Amino acid sequence: QMKTLLPVLGFTLLEPSASQKLKNEPFKASPHFVLEAAGILAKAREIDGEFVVLQGSMARANGVPSWTTGVATRQQLVNDGILLPSTDDAASLVFQTDANFSSPSLAAAVCLGANTNGRTAWKVAGTTQNYADWQAEKASPLEVTKQAVD
Repeated sequence: QMKTLLPVLGFTLLEPSASQKLKNEPFKASPHFVLEAAGILAKAREIDGEFVVLQGSMARANGVPSWTTGVATRQQLVNDGILLPSTDDAASLVFQTDANFSSPSLAAAVCLGANTNGRTAWKVAGTTQNYADWQAEKASPLEVTKQAVD
């Protein structure tokens, strides 16, 4: 009963982490996405509808002056010890654990320290396909199947 009731109230402490979900059900995860800009490299996956920036990803240490989206989220991650200064590069922070975000845009804004459209900024690793195109392709499997038949 607790496992059912707590998430409804907003408490997720009994739910497995994104990494654990990925180990248990890898087929439900997306491909790897990369964000490479402003001297940082971040990696992410979509897991159970959440956009998860993976441990070891980088974020800019200082945001641009006009940055508004995700500032409080970034500060909370720093306060919680999830984002710590890099030992290799003073201009960047490093994710110490996987971090869940409600959208790819929020994740991109936190990583880049700038207002960013994450749907176009995140790319499928090794390709030029962005998150929005990947999501559209995933959402219409009938269309993809129909094209394959034609």
